[in-house]
Amino acid sequence: MNKTKVLVVEDDVNICKLINDYMSGHGFDVTTVIDGPDALDYIRERGLPHIALIDLALPTMHGFELSSKIK
Repeated sequence: MNKTKVLVVEDDVNICKLINDYMSGHGFDVTTVIDGPDALDYIRERGLPHIALIDLALPTMHGFELSSKIK
């Protein structure tokens, strides 16, 4: 059975590690990126994840703008 794919977009390395460790430990397939353009590149290359957790205060693109582009 395929794991649920989660994309975490967060520029704080400690928060990324915390979310990744927790969700991976609960059976999710987690990918982390640090900004909006990286998230869009990931989606273009691999398709939409099942879930995207997006920080609102990203360095290059606001989280709402990223969400809108993903939608």
